Amino acid sequence: MTTKEDLTPICLLHPGKTGGTYLKSVIRHNRSRWSRPIQLLSHRETITSTLRDFGSDRKLAFTFRDPVARFVSAFQSRRRQGRPTYSRMWSPAEATSFLFFDTANQLAEALDSSNERDKSAAFFAFNAIMHIKTNYSFHFESLKTLANETGNIITCIDTQNLQRDLPFFLTAIGIEEFELPDTDARHANPETTDQLSDRALRNLQSFWAMEFEFYQFFKEMEGRMGVAQPSKPLDEPR
Repeated sequence: MTTKEDLTPICLLHPGKTGGTYLKSVIRHNRSRWSRPIQLLSHRETITSTLRDFGSDRKLAFTFRDPVARFVSAFQSRRRQGRPTYSRMWSPAEATSFLFFDTANQLAEALDSSNERDKSAAFFAFNAIMHIKTNYSFHFESLKTLANETGNIITCIDTQNLQRDLPFFLTAIGIEEFELPDTDARHANPETTDQLSDRALRNLQSFWAMEFEFYQFFKEMEGRMGVAQPSKPLDEPR
C-alpha cells in the first residue's frame, strides 16, 4: 500500500564542490531501485526554492564539506574552467578575478591586504567565482532557516565520509540495495600543492565566518542522525 510518505519528494540539494556530482551519478545509476521520488537538483536550487517548488512537506538531503577544503577546491576548479570533467568558460567577472589571483592562497591572503586595490579585488572575487559566491548562505539562507527545516532533513553527511557512509545516505533516501556505476563521475581536482598559509586561514575564517557556522551546524546534525560506518567498507568507485 502506497503511503503519503512514499509520495513525498526528496530533494537532493547540491552545494558545489561537496561530492554531489558523484553522488547523483550513483543515484541515477540505481533509478530502478528508487522506492520514493527523488529530485536531483542543480547548483542553482536552494532550501527556499525547494519549499516553493515542492511544498513544505518535501524532504531534504545533502552532502557538505569543510569550508577551507571547499574554498580551495572551488577556486582550483574554476581556475581550470571545470576541466577535465567539464568545460565551462569563465564569466567576465571570473576572468577579471583570475587576472589578479593565481592561487586560492593569494586570494585569501588579499582579504586583509594593506593595498586597497588587492583587497577590493579579493572582495570582488568572492562574489564572482562560481561555487565560492554560491556558498552555504546561498543554499541554506540562514541558520534560522536551516533550524526551522531540521524536521525535513532526512540525511546529511560530510563529503570526507562519503565513501564510508554512502550506504547510510542511500538507505535514508529509499535506496536500500544499490550498485556503483562503472565510470567514476566525481568532479575531482587533480593533485595540488595549493595550501593555505596561516594568514590565509585566519582571513578565511573571519571573512567567511558564517560558512564555518553552517559547517558546525551540519556536523551536529550528522551526529544526531547517528551516521555510522557500515560493517563492510565499499570498494572505491572506478
